[in-house]
Amino acid sequence: MAMPLDHASGRTLKVPAFDGEMSWNVYKTQFEAAATSNCWNGKERATALILALRGSAAEVLQTIPAENHFNYEVLVSALDLRYGEEHMKQIYRSQLRNRTQRSGESIQQLAQDIERLTLLSYPTSDPEHRDETALDTFIKALRDSELKQSLLLSDKRKLKDAVAHSLTFESAKQASKSDVRLRQVHEECSCQKVIVKREPQQHGVPQCWICGGKGHLRRDCKHRLKDNYCRNCATRWRKRREDDPVSRSAPSNEGAEN
Repeated sequence: MAMPLDHASGRTLKVPAFDGEMSWNVYKTQFEAAATSNCWNGKERATALILALRGSAAEVLQTIPAENHFNYEVLVSALDLRYGEEHMKQIYRSQLRNRTQRSGESIQQLAQDIERLTLLSYPTSDPEHRDETALDTFIKALRDSELKQSLLLSDKRKLKDAVAHSLTFESAKQASKSDVRLRQVHEECSCQKVIVKREPQQHGVPQCWICGGKGHLRRDCKHRLKDNYCRNCATRWRKRREDDPVSRSAPSNEGAEN
């Protein structure tokens, strides 16, 4: 990027481009440092700033009369209005109000982003107010309604405490689900005495799951009457007539019917 020269040394410090994505206040501080080092006057500063603008930031020039394009103070005022702290505060606060936990987003990631948005939205507020705002936003953003209720009942006062509580709650919930699955697997069911063991089916050879015969499928079996499921273990079992020869060869299912 071409820049006005430092008339004393013939050297210049280049300034980075500005496209409106980074903080304008940070960029302005960097630009002023380079301009001071390069001993630029007002017109040279305005020229360097115009050359540094990119994308939507360069569109600001359309809002400034042509006769003021090289007026550095006018340029800075226009950029302050578009990208200054007050303008960005409203954007960050809107993002904070509408923040929800994304699919697959962890508790820690959600809390970290809310903390970032809270600091950007209320940079001059006292820490207690910011933490209270972050905590309220965090609870509202959670996808798990049971976790929300648990946090409200726990009456946590700080975001870090709410995060710790949430992680403990999630761990306990996962452990509880695992225990339920294990109980379902090992629980004795009355239907187990009529479960027919299914042998692995050979590829290319259809095998009936009802009578065990080969050459036809379950839907075509003449012994097919009614399928049922055990409510405890979700295992398929069969209810047959007394005159069914396959049923007579299998163990009685009276216990399952009871």
